[in-house]
Amino acid sequence: MFQNNFMKGRHPKIFLVIFIILLFVGQIIYLPSLGEVSGFPIDKIYHFLTAVLLFLAFYFVRYSLMKSFLLALLLEGLGEIIQIPIPWRSASWADFSVEVVGIILTIGLLIGYNISYNS
Repeated sequence: MFQNNFMKGRHPKIFLVIFIILLFVGQIIYLPSLGEVSGFPIDKIYHFLTAVLLFLAFYFVRYSLMKSFLLALLLEGLGEIIQIPIPWRSASWADFSVEVVGIILTIGLLIGYNISYNS
C-alpha cells in the first residue's frame, strides 16, 4: 500500500501528536467569522480539510483504514463537543457531518487508488 513507503520510523507519531494538539487549539481559540462564498459557508471547507488531514495523518502513521477512520471520527466528534461550553464557539451537527463526509470520501479515494494501483 501507499502508506508502507511513507513516513517510516517514530517521527511521524510526533507530527501526529503536534497536529492533534494544533487541531484542538484551533477548536477552542476565538476565530472571526470566515464568511460565505456564493451562500456556502467557508468554515465548512476548513472542517472538511481538517478531517481529511487528520484521517490521513493516522493512516500514514501506519494505522489501518478502520482504525484511522474511528480515531479521526472520535477526535472530530470530541472537537465539536469541547466547543459546547466555550461562549465564542459553537458545536454543530453540520460541521460534524462535513467532517464525516470528508473522511469517507478520503477512504473511497484511497481504496480506489489501491485497486487501480494493484490492477
